[in-house]
Amino acid sequence: MKRLVPLTLVIAACSSDAAPDRPSWQVDVMPLFAANCVRCHAYPFRGDGATALRLDSFDDTELADGNVASGASKSVQAIFRHTHDIALLPGQRVMPPDRPLDDYELAVIRNWASLGNGETAVRGPGHPDNHAPELALTELARDATSITFGYELRDADRDLVVGTVIGPRFDGTMLDPMAVVGNVTAGRDQFTWDITGVTPGDYPIRARLDDGADVDPEGSADFVEVDLGLVTIP
Repeated sequence: MKRLVPLTLVIAACSSDAAPDRPSWQVDVMPLFAANCVRCHAYPFRGDGATALRLDSFDDTELADGNVASGASKSVQAIFRHTHDIALLPGQRVMPPDRPLDDYELAVIRNWASLGNGETAVRGPGHPDNHAPELALTELARDATSITFGYELRDADRDLVVGTVIGPRFDGTMLDPMAVVGNVTAGRDQFTWDITGVTPGDYPIRARLDDGADVDPEGSADFVEVDLGLVTIP
């Protein structure tokens, strides 16, 4: 006859990893926002993101319509306040509205908010083996006033990527050869370039793509510039 030996289960207490003391935008903060915030707070704006706060972008972003969307770096105090229920102002609700952030995520935001000068965050180091994003552009249609492009913006690291397409735009008084004519984000989509008032000619267009990496540690040019060729305006 077999003897049954009692089995004792030892369940070890689990604790989340400690949040980094100096979180970086690309490695620590951007993935947190990608999972919880950018479905509303990204371009094009929708839902609660209609306030034009972009949490998919570290810096402010110029839009093709001439407006500027606020990036995360200069909104760090507002981000801290809206994600911590003890810091909410009257009438405000904690974000994200469908799931409060856990202790680790809140610690990442708190530590990130404490960096810099207290008003503007810092990028910090990115992935050591970071890959630059890649953009492919295809003309889909055009008429006398606009050109529509389809695009595919890929990133081997699956980082959030924001970008602007630079080309000529007439602002009503003069032709700016280096204006933002389109905005792109990771994935496949399209944009329409308003060519009203652009004089006939061959114009170079290029893109500036930001995947969160600190490309320019001593300055603010934290983007990869991609030459997209010439566009002919007849």
